[in-house]
Amino acid sequence: RSHAGIAEALCKNAAISACAKAGLWREAIHLMEELAERRTVVSWNAAMTACAEAGEWQVALALLGHMVQGWSHLGAPTCTPNAITFNTAIAACKNGSKWIEALCLLSDMAASRLSPDVSTFTTSITACERGGVPELATALWEDLRSSDFAPTTPAFNAALMAAARASAWEQALRLLGEMEAG
Repeated sequence: RSHAGIAEALCKNAAISACAKAGLWREAIHLMEELAERRTVVSWNAAMTACAEAGEWQVALALLGHMVQGWSHLGAPTCTPNAITFNTAIAACKNGSKWIEALCLLSDMAASRLSPDVSTFTTSITACERGGVPELATALWEDLRSSDFAPTTPAFNAALMAAARASAWEQALRLLGEMEAG
């Protein structure tokens, strides 16, 4: 890669990220398309974030599919997703209340030999809570608790929301006690 090509990719990736923050998902995708063979996992993740933030979960998942399988009409090579890619796709599903898709992505993540992190668990818990399946959110909470990660305040909040949805006041009180105990 030439220095000019690398500089252009860095600038476009920054612009895609700016579009994500502004909710301009179409513009983010357009900029990513312009990158062609200079597209990196950062480019894909930023474009997916733009879609997730704009509530365009279907487009975010389509981008993930294109990322893995190649974007044939652009002649772009495939790119290997990382944990951030999956977290972004799960967040898009969470924003669309698509808990089944979120859990499928969690499974795909494991099949890709990528380990979930506390963000993955938190987002998946929230997706299940928003999707009206608090019992699955509770199961994910237990998976988080048995992992090597310490739950964060957002993770506790997600689990508390799931307990509230399930009218599980004893679980909510236990969670509050754990949170206060730190």
